[in-house]
Amino acid sequence: MLQSHYRSTMDLSDEGLQAAKKGYARLLEAWSNLQSIEGKGGAQNGTVGKELTEGLAAAYAELDDDFNTPRALARVFELVTRINALQGGQLSLEEVGAEELVQFRDGLGTLLFSILGLEDEGGAAGAEREALDRVMQIVLDLRQQARADKDWGLSDRLRDALAGAGVTVKDGKEGASWSIG
Repeated sequence: MLQSHYRSTMDLSDEGLQAAKKGYARLLEAWSNLQSIEGKGGAQNGTVGKELTEGLAAAYAELDDDFNTPRALARVFELVTRINALQGGQLSLEEVGAEELVQFRDGLGTLLFSILGLEDEGGAAGAEREALDRVMQIVLDLRQQARADKDWGLSDRLRDALAGAGVTVKDGKEGASWSIG
């Protein structure tokens, strides 16, 4: 519903619903990635930090313009690309100040969950999610150790077993990350 302006006719189709589901999952994955990014005390107002701050301000500006949720979501998905690049190591955390990252995280959370009313209905909540994150970190650490020891068989078995359980493992510069689905 947020992908249509409130004064426009909404077109519901199976393809549209599937696209919305994929976009929603991508958005929640980026939110999860953002939670795992820790500021390294980089340059306040660095290049990437400015992009995040300006992108979030642009999303809020779209909402101020007749509550234009489709354009605001488009701005948010531009930020999703930046968040995933930060998490994957393609963008440097040195270009984002620690305080800037905290303010961005707070502002994006307010936009997504308080203003737009999105919820992670299918995910584990609170302590359960933290426990799952710790267990998955242990598994990813074991897989990383197997890769460091050049035990490709064990590394592949762990990845394949996780894939069989519906967990996708992504390798990046800062280590491996995981997502469900």
